[in-house]
Amino acid sequence: MDIKDYTSSRVFVGVRELDERQSARHSQRRRAAMARMDAAKMIEAAKSPNGGWTKETLAGWGVPWPPPKGWKRDLIERLKKGA
Repeated sequence: MDIKDYTSSRVFVGVRELDERQSARHSQRRRAAMARMDAAKMIEAAKSPNGGWTKETLAGWGVPWPPPKGWKRDLIERLKKGA
């Protein structure tokens, strides 16, 4: 194997490794987006018949009563990190 063959094969391997890393990052972003979407659906599905959330439901998620501003966004981020 001469130096040209080694260099071109190493470049190809480097490109393939880069593609695999980019693909893995894309998959991680997609999983995170799916986790956020699933968390948002779960939160919406837990609403009471009156259209809100009970104190008990929020307590189960670790949200204090009364729920502070931004509690849904914070809960979605926490659930995403746990996924």
